[in-house]
Amino acid sequence: MLADAGCMGVIEAGNMPSTPEACTIYKKRGMLYGPYKATMAAGSIVNGTEMEVNPIDSTDELDERLGESVDAVYDKITKTATEFNARGDLVAGTNIASFLKVANVMMAHGAV
Repeated sequence: MLADAGCMGVIEAGNMPSTPEACTIYKKRGMLYGPYKATMAAGSIVNGTEMEVNPIDSTDELDERLGESVDAVYDKITKTATEFNARGDLVAGTNIASFLKVANVMMAHGAV
């Protein structure tokens, strides 16, 4: 429905609100799609544990740290997508980068 109404993109802000079928349509129509795994990553800087370790003193500092976090996530997933021949595919970049992060931690702990 969004694609038919002329929507140019979808940026998720919840846990998988788009169905797999919707994601396929976004891709076929050339729509910008920001998957929840990528868009929700910046929220980790305002969770309770992080706030205890690195308190934020002002809304300006919050905006700055969120912006830096979002930029870092976007850079990571776009570079990963390009590295794995999926240039421009934020879903592939997010999934691959997430997998690699977990796999590297498992290897570092001797689990693999």
